[in-house]
Amino acid sequence: MTELVGKVVCGIAGLLVGVFAVVFLFSTHTSVSNQDVIDAVYPLFSDGLSWSPKVSVNVPPHSDYNSTGQAIVGYEAVSLPTASTGDIGAVVEPLRNYYDQLLVKSGWTIDPQFEADGPGGSLWGFAKGNDILILSYTSTFMNQQQGQPRQCPCTIVFTIIGGTLK
Repeated sequence: MTELVGKVVCGIAGLLVGVFAVVFLFSTHTSVSNQDVIDAVYPLFSDGLSWSPKVSVNVPPHSDYNSTGQAIVGYEAVSLPTASTGDIGAVVEPLRNYYDQLLVKSGWTIDPQFEADGPGGSLWGFAKGNDILILSYTSTFMNQQQGQPRQCPCTIVFTIIGGTLK
């Protein structure tokens, strides 16, 4: 009888350790997964750019970067402003081409619900299941006169958001 009780106690202890391991792995998987999403864009495009360290971000639904009804929980990397340029396209196109090729080759699809364009800024996005990558840029125009059209010279800041719809 004592031997049977010992086996039952060991069995229950083993089961509890197994359940704890599964709960631990599942609870840490969310943050690891969000980390993996932003890591899909690494190495960061660096032709003339420097990047700040990535930081955690929660992008609310129905916001400038997120037209969906769910929050995007993940990480964000932001470039330092570029040197002054007279041609936005000359700075943006190499970065966009780099990521379009890298991400599509890695199984990401271009997602039109994350596309927007305006004077001096743009954003575009990719999806892989519930994982989302959003790339954008904004321009700061130098010597801008009030009431005049925006024109370069300007500096450009890029932002990359990677996360999971929650």
